[in-house]
Parts: sequence; structure tokens; C-alpha cells
Amino acid sequence: MLLDFQKQGDLTIVEKPGDDVVEVADIVCRVRDAGLLPDEDAVGVDAAGIGDIVNELATEDRGITRNQIVAVKQGYLLNGAIKTCERQVAAKTLVHAGRPLMNWCVGNARIEDRGNAILVTKQASGKAKIDPLMALFDAVSLMALNPEARGAILTTF
Repeated sequence: MLLDFQKQGDLTIVEKPGDDVVEVADIVCRVRDAGLLPDEDAVGVDAAGIGDIVNELATEDRGITRNQIVAVKQGYLLNGAIKTCERQVAAKTLVHAGRPLMNWCVGNARIEDRGNAILVTKQASGKAKIDPLMALFDAVSLMALNPEARGAILTTF
């Protein structure tokens, strides 16, 4: 299934650890170069295991500042982003592109009630992945801060 996602252009499989970090940093820099990256709270990341990404982005060559990188709180603290995303999808102000990779990830996600909050988790299977869905919630969290781009330049990614 993952090889199918790669063939469809929705997933990149790297040869060795570290190549993924460079590719992520390249994408962030393309967004910056297009004038779409805010000066603060621009790149949302899960705080667990992102040290290499932060270090790559903060190199002198890349020039992404530490105040542009935000560790988005996870677990029940994503409750607001989950509910916002759900409402926006229902209102069609956030539209899913219908890509097979995201369809698969959403299908792997499970909602768990925790007190007054809800969590999105993956099913018990170790092969079930929800990372793109969680990245969407991280993006919704940052967009809720109403960031201002430096000056949009029309470009295609």
C-alpha cells in the first residue's frame, strides 16, 4: 500500500534516515521563498522526535528562526483543532482533496472520549498510520492563530 502511495506521488520513501529531514526543510523553504511563511508560529510540529528537523531548519543556510517553529501540543490539547477541522469540513470551508493516502489515514483514525475532550488515535495495528491527519490538526492549530504571510507570490507547489 505504501508503494502505491509513492507511485501516486503522495508519499516519498527515502533511502536513508536524514534524507526525510532535508526534504521537509526544502518544502518549508519553498513556502518561505514564496512569501507565505509568517515571521512567527509558522511551522507546526509534534514535539516528540523533531530535534533533527528543528536543527536543519535553523541552519544558517536555511534561515528559519526558532520562533517560527512551534511544538503543537498533542493529545487532548488538540481537541480544539479536531473540532474546528470537523466543523470546517462539514461547512465545506476546508475541503479534502480525496487523495488515497489521506483517505487511508482517516480510515485508520479512531475517536476516543476523554473527559470533556476527544482524542484521535490510531487503531491497535502497528501498521495503521495517521501522521498526515495529525499534521492537518497541527496546521489547523497554527491557522487558528491567524498568521500573516510576508507577501504572497502566486506559485504552484
